[in-house]
Amino acid sequence: MSETHELPVTKKAMMKAAGLLLSSPKLYRAVLPMADSALKHLPRFVIYNRLNTWGREREMPPPPLQTFHQWYHHNRSGDDGGTKP
Repeated sequence: MSETHELPVTKKAMMKAAGLLLSSPKLYRAVLPMADSALKHLPRFVIYNRLNTWGREREMPPPPLQTFHQWYHHNRSGDDGGTKP
């Protein structure tokens, strides 16, 4: 579909935004906590509605209490008694 330019405008925009976000580690790390917080506070109908075809057949797990980077820093950086690999 993408080769024949048949993708919907919204999907193109979302893919472009995802590419921008995933190509920048600093931006990704800045946005991740905001996304986790948003998932905790958004009403269910915002995520699971008829316009969100992805969400129709999926159930999102609860967001983790900490990111992998936070866990790694706490457990492996040596700051709190963790050992460096």
